[in-house]
Amino acid sequence: MHSHITKRLVDALEPTGADFYVWDTILAGFAVRVRATGATSYIVQYKAGRGRGAATRRVTIGAVGKMTPHQAREAAKRVLADVAQGNDPAVIRAEERTAATVAELAAAFEAGHMQRLASKTRQGYKLALARLTDAHGRVRADALTRAQVAAVFASIASPSSGNKFLRCASALYSFGAKYGLIPESTINPASRIKQHKENKRVRFMSNAELARLGQALKDYEAIDPFPVAAIRLLLLTGARLHEILWAKWDYVDCERAILNLPASKTGPRAIRLNSAALAVLATIPRLAGHPFLFPGRIEGRPLEGLRWPWRAITRAAGLTDLHIHDLRHAFASCAVTSGVSLPAIQGLLGHASPQMTSRYSHLVPDAARTAIETVGEAISAALDRREGETEGG
Repeated sequence: MHSHITKRLVDALEPTGADFYVWDTILAGFAVRVRATGATSYIVQYKAGRGRGAATRRVTIGAVGKMTPHQAREAAKRVLADVAQGNDPAVIRAEERTAATVAELAAAFEAGHMQRLASKTRQGYKLALARLTDAHGRVRADALTRAQVAAVFASIASPSSGNKFLRCASALYSFGAKYGLIPESTINPASRIKQHKENKRVRFMSNAELARLGQALKDYEAIDPFPVAAIRLLLLTGARLHEILWAKWDYVDCERAILNLPASKTGPRAIRLNSAALAVLATIPRLAGHPFLFPGRIEGRPLEGLRWPWRAITRAAGLTDLHIHDLRHAFASCAVTSGVSLPAIQGLLGHASPQMTSRYSHLVPDAARTAIETVGEAISAALDRREGETEGG
């Protein structure tokens, strides 16, 4: 049946006991479908491809009553224009119906990627994913907008937590595109959202504090030597906590004085070991059949953290405001004041960029002051010497 589809025509349609179509005489492929049940909807029909073998597709535009014939005809024109561009709207819509939701993408991300992360990072990501899925878990992942992500970001009071949320959301969508869970053309909804400015806490240690920490470590060694050795290695290498706790004996190359990490925060990394660090490694009991330097309570797993030993040690040393990560700052500050260059420190710490190392740049003048005093003393001594007098005499 063919006729110009108008509101009057649509209102007059009655079911006949079988499905039938009324095809529009103005726009080819546009029609009203009347079901045997009486349900009516606007559809558009087209050929997917060219030639006699091209498949015929039909796409439902909308129900009669929820849109006017004019609105349906305009929508049909857009579908046909899409077909003219070589697309297949029916296939695209079918893919959209089966596309992963934000919650499903988050579950895949947690199972396929987060297990490789350090425990602290993993905990932060879990919280970030919970925030995202609580707000938009049912939304199709490739339909999540930047505005929706920005709204969740704005609702997080802590600047640090908010920034972690953005980093997690961005990583989630990179993962989804990489493994085909969302179309590669999907715009990452966490992109171009400006992160909060954070005041990074950097706590340095004085020589007196290092001495108190050293004594507390000696006292605690009789209770449990493993966390003590781990803390000493953190201080002597500037390594991150998970890099030491997850280190395996196979990674240790004593001949080259290197701890070869196949993975770290910035990728594979070789941590250089000084003589003091090698001496600490030599004191660690090696348990038969256990691959990790610091075995945990669960068989085949390393120590998950140093929370309780660290609390006891810092309390005994009177350093309750000291965090485990401050050992890394202590290593860096000692390196700077000893005359080690910032680029060299960047390599030792495994920083991805010079900007991360620049937080220690204010310590450089201290090293320069030592150097200038040395030069001054040498010149003054030369000026005070009498002509013909030797340096030693």
